[in-house]
Amino acid sequence: MIPAKRPAANRLEAYRRYKLWFKTDPFPRIPASLLNSADIYNYVCATGMMFPFDSARLKSSSYAIHVGSKVISWTGEGQKDDRNLAPGESFVLQPNSITFLTTEEVFCLPDHVAMRFNLKINNVHRGILLGTGPLVDPGFEGNLLIPLHNLTTNPYTLQRGETFVWVEFTKVSPNERWDERCSDFYAEYGLEGEYKEFPRSKKRRSEWTYLDEASKGPIRSSIPDALAQAERSAREASDQAQKISDRAYADRRNSLIAGFLSLAALVVVLFTVGSDIRKDIATVDKSGSVMRSEFDNARRQFDAATQTFAREIAVLRDLIVRYKEGELESLKQDLELMRRRLEEMEKRLPPSEKQ
Repeated sequence: MIPAKRPAANRLEAYRRYKLWFKTDPFPRIPASLLNSADIYNYVCATGMMFPFDSARLKSSSYAIHVGSKVISWTGEGQKDDRNLAPGESFVLQPNSITFLTTEEVFCLPDHVAMRFNLKINNVHRGILLGTGPLVDPGFEGNLLIPLHNLTTNPYTLQRGETFVWVEFTKVSPNERWDERCSDFYAEYGLEGEYKEFPRSKKRRSEWTYLDEASKGPIRSSIPDALAQAERSAREASDQAQKISDRAYADRRNSLIAGFLSLAALVVVLFTVGSDIRKDIATVDKSGSVMRSEFDNARRQFDAATQTFAREIAVLRDLIVRYKEGELESLKQDLELMRRRLEEMEKRLPPSEKQ
């Protein structure tokens, strides 16, 4: 059999080439390794392992894959959004969401070729996550179903037919299933390893078969729920802080009111005490006035008595002088007079002055 040297013109022709070569390596001398762009082209032409194919999409060791017709996602409420896109129709990768896309290309990998895929770098820089490129085993048939996780708060628009993923192809190590030269090798070393064919039950499966096996319910990003929970927690914390603030305000207000009432009570007490003190001072002032009046009266009486006593002493001195001169009889009379006067004086003296 001579391998074809041009890509298949239609999907049926590509599948016919795949069935012709999927157990036979058309280029056994190409070593088992990551295929370069020339060998990707040759294997696509010979085995029909990818359709449609445009050589302009090749890079040195990868090929740009296009957004296909199927878009699957779930809303925040868990509602399914299953859309079929027309050629060139756009759709939006919502912020913090997971969207599943099918590829435009259909892959039919022969037994000797495996495949990996990963995002184009511009989508990586946007903050879109695909995950480390998973391995697609030899023997896979169908469209790829690729999940895109938009980790940002930005909506991004894609459209059917836009390139968004790069794929790379690796030729696996030789096996007698597709390379007759391995038979002698296995026999020489007594090798008994058995090649495990890709399960027929997993070929050409629908998108929903893959998703139903992964999860029976909605497949959504956990970020919106986490953000909603964080928002609820923030609101609860804010409400709690407001309650604490209100309580603190009420406590301060009650404390101020209590302090004001205490101050008012103190003012009333001080005013009452002050009134009593003023009354006592007035009473003391009145008593002092009475005492001063009594003291002045007693002083006047004392002064008058002192003057009278001085006069009596003068008389007594005169009597003594007369006594010396021999007027004894007259002295007796005078002494008797003086005694009576002294008695009268004692009667007129205040009680505190009497001896």
